[in-house]
Amino acid sequence: RLAELGHDVRFLVRKRHDAPKKLGVTSWQGDFVLEGPTIVREASELGDDLDWVLVGLKSTALEQENVLRDLLEPCVAPNTRVQLLMNGLGAEEKAAEIVDARRVHGGLVYGGLSRRGFDVNHAGVPCAIHGGSFVDDEAELAAAERLWTP
Repeated sequence: RLAELGHDVRFLVRKRHDAPKKLGVTSWQGDFVLEGPTIVREASELGDDLDWVLVGLKSTALEQENVLRDLLEPCVAPNTRVQLLMNGLGAEEKAAEIVDARRVHGGLVYGGLSRRGFDVNHAGVPCAIHGGSFVDDEAELAAAERLWTP
């Protein structure tokens, strides 16, 4: 949906998958297809000019040593904000060890999503994303609101 709002969206995907030629969302909010998405295999390929980095991992992935550091350090500049969309506890603290804590945002996704195949549209039931500033900074909360608002 961020691409639909006009944001320059880039994706880091797991190496074991081939990059899809399009990404689609089938939703009660309306369908959307992103043709020719920018998909990379290494965090360093995302560039260092990113305003936001959204991290969607299972919290169990953080059990792997340096997984968050390896994702963030190559692509986070001093002004980049990090939005974590993860289940579990402790991810924000780990991110704040890598980037300025004021730029860390925690978040939860409520919804039901399914995938019919890696290169096939994703479908879901109504969902919501709830988030907040790790250090409860009003300016950061306003920046997050601007990101998600049409």
